[in-house]
Amino acid sequence: MKRLSIVRLTIFTFITIFGIATVSVQAAILNITVTDKQTGNRLNSVSITVKPETGDADSGVTDANGTLAFADLEAGEYTVTASLQGYTDNVLTSVSLNNDETKSITIALNSEVIELEKISVSASRRKEKVLEAPASVALVDDSQIQDRIAMSVTDHIKSVRAVDVVTSGIGTSYVVVRGFNNVFSGSLLSLVDNRIASVPSLRVNAYTLIPTISEDIEQIEVVSGPGAALYGPNSANGVMHILTRSPFNSQGTTLSIGGGERGILLGSLRHAGVINDMIGYKLTANYTQGNDWAAGRLRDDIEPGFKEDLDYQIQEDDWQDGRLTADINEEDPRNSLFDTALARGEFRVDYSPDDDTSVILASGLTQASGLELTGIGAGRTKNWTYGYAQTRVIYKDLFFQAFVNRSDAGDTYVLRSQEDIVDNSNQYVSQLQHSIGIGNIQRFTYGLDVLLTRPDTGGTINGVNEESDNIDEIGAYVQSETNILPQVKLLAAGRADYHNHLSDIVLSPRVALAFQPDDDHNIRLTYNRAFNTPGTSNLFLDILSTEDAYGLGANFQSTLGFSPNIDIRAQGVPSDSGFTFRRNTDGRPLFRSPFAPLVNLEADAYIPLDDPFLRMSCGVSVGVLSSKDLKMG
Repeated sequence: MKRLSIVRLTIFTFITIFGIATVSVQAAILNITVTDKQTGNRLNSVSITVKPETGDADSGVTDANGTLAFADLEAGEYTVTASLQGYTDNVLTSVSLNNDETKSITIALNSEVIELEKISVSASRRKEKVLEAPASVALVDDSQIQDRIAMSVTDHIKSVRAVDVVTSGIGTSYVVVRGFNNVFSGSLLSLVDNRIASVPSLRVNAYTLIPTISEDIEQIEVVSGPGAALYGPNSANGVMHILTRSPFNSQGTTLSIGGGERGILLGSLRHAGVINDMIGYKLTANYTQGNDWAAGRLRDDIEPGFKEDLDYQIQEDDWQDGRLTADINEEDPRNSLFDTALARGEFRVDYSPDDDTSVILASGLTQASGLELTGIGAGRTKNWTYGYAQTRVIYKDLFFQAFVNRSDAGDTYVLRSQEDIVDNSNQYVSQLQHSIGIGNIQRFTYGLDVLLTRPDTGGTINGVNEESDNIDEIGAYVQSETNILPQVKLLAAGRADYHNHLSDIVLSPRVALAFQPDDDHNIRLTYNRAFNTPGTSNLFLDILSTEDAYGLGANFQSTLGFSPNIDIRAQGVPSDSGFTFRRNTDGRPLFRSPFAPLVNLEADAYIPLDDPFLRMSCGVSVGVLSSKDLKMG
């Protein structure tokens, strides 16, 4: 029995040793190192997938030295894929491994083309890109976005450092990064997939009108410093860039339904798929409705009522201390003033015949109704429609895009004055950028931007300036990136911008010296100069703010037989000459007075300042200047 046990043990030992030897003979090892193709620096956190011809794939991430080893691989041919955000994927096919072989390969990744205003997806990790952001960058990634229920895209950035978000309704908010917050503001340059996302003629960031839904956002980046050399004009107060998902990387269907207080009901749908390896598509849709707050609305904003077919005005007893009471009956027709509704959708097609070429076609549309605060009081937006169409072409280091933004105010009107608001405006933009490298030391990036803004307000917003309010902007820039030492990099950029309503060309320089002692730290000394060009409202605004502001018309109509009312208008300042007095042929300044009919003059008659009528009118009223009394340009 003892001899038999010894034999069994010997056989078992032999089989075990033979098995280990067999495995040892068959096993192969693949060592992978990943580097940046432009700089030669090793890249960490690179996702590596090793897939055999048959069977399951192995995956892993490169370490701090940019290396990753796969052991115990069977002999055969493998496909190796390396992926890192900010770089183009590199796929190696037919990587052969023999029995008991140890093979080492190096994979070089190319930086993705920086698409004009697009900045780093992660400023702390993306060190060697062409256009590195010259200021602090905050990033909200998709995991944070998907975990948050949001009525507006601005809800995702409320916790971001240096960002100030003010909410004025269930879906309306205003965002600034630098400077003071304000209603109806466009100081923060807002982009969606490189496209300017503000309302064309007004240059207002109406975030409720952006067609993009939360389910389609990949990340949101906020630059808290100026950088006109990178982003062009109107970036002095920072940049917010919303990046959406590619259909190639996010296939499938997502359906979201939600609701809450104030009658809020919302639903979103996103579907993305691929037709083949070259064509991908996605479709998104969203509908949101709710009842905005009635309490806390200023009487001056709401009175005298709303312009419905109900022939109903808000009455005196509906107010307490100048504010609308909160206990309005739910069945009261006045509540329709506070109804908010939003419908939006987008469609996009991606065509990528090879790794170097991409063509992206996208279009979106939003229709919104609700309350919107403006500089002349609250407005009732009714069926305001905002849409865009965009084309992007990427070929290696060349990027081109063209898009048009369109706005149609629908039946919108100003609550205080009851005046209609007409806005059938368009903005046409073309942008071209190319970069070229000289070895691993030098890289140049240069580009051209053309922005054409074509307002059409029917005289309701731009008044007497309606025929001269077109804006043409052209900008050109070049940036140099020099690797002085492996850890030291010098960036220098310059940009020149032309505005057809400004006499001088504006220059925007940028210089940055960056020192990177290791992969996790970067010290940068930068200088930037940015600027904001005057928009349509700054130059051409001419809109009624308050009719019969002093009650002269109402008080003197019955006594005088005519209405000497004085209206207050909000006006922009023409760039070439500002405001000047209207003068007669003798060069004497002229004025008008609402009391001109008292001396048998027309109400619109122009009167010299030294006319005897002036002494009489000063005893009754004061002369009034308006857009008709002043020369504009």
